Amino acid sequence: MQPAPPEPAKASNLSLPDSGGMPGHLYDIPGVLGEVVQFANQTARRKQPALAVQSALALGSVVCGRYYKTDKGNFSSLYFLNIAKSASGKEHCKDVVEQILEASGYGRLISGSGYTSSGALFSELLHEPNHISIIDEFGKYLEGSQHKMNPHKAEAITRLVEAWSKCGSSLYPPVYSTMGMSKQAAEELRKRCIKHPALTPDDTRYFLRCSVTGVGERWFPRAFYCHGEPIKTTGVE
Repeated sequence: MQPAPPEPAKASNLSLPDSGGMPGHLYDIPGVLGEVVQFANQTARRKQPALAVQSALALGSVVCGRYYKTDKGNFSSLYFLNIAKSASGKEHCKDVVEQILEASGYGRLISGSGYTSSGALFSELLHEPNHISIIDEFGKYLEGSQHKMNPHKAEAITRLVEAWSKCGSSLYPPVYSTMGMSKQAAEELRKRCIKHPALTPDDTRYFLRCSVTGVGERWFPRAFYCHGEPIKTTGVE
């Protein structure tokens, strides 16, 4: 007879701050993800229980990517947005996800901090169709994508939105010129296709302000939002 697995930490044991209306049961994540929440809270310099839950969900999202779907055809790939002030501990989300993936031998699922163009996004998906990208200062990333001198980032955001809807099908890159290529190279270029792309962007930043027009208005409805607790400081550490 196997011993019962340990129960995850309950919200009542976490000394939670005022959640601003967030129901306490949302802090109770069962199973392995509950252990991730515990780990995040125990290792954080500044505890952010809500952000710890987001970290666990982001980790589960990428680990399960391309493996599971619901009877409604939904996949685990999710987009997360963590909002908190500077020095409030939101960077710990990135540390938790990366430490666990690297320690478990899945460091290959960690991608860079954003995409410079749609071509960069397709290249990364061709290399690793399932990965997580933790983008810092996402508000500035979106603002930069809307600048008329930087259309490549705007196209990358557009393709991110497209990839979100292609988890159960295929994502095809734009057609490029094959002039001057050998026949074999041209054929290989035409065959490029990402089957069941599984992206998990996790954005842990503080929004001062950000326009939600253009690419922003297509991005925001697809993200899970989490607002970190304000940190009260006295003196200098």
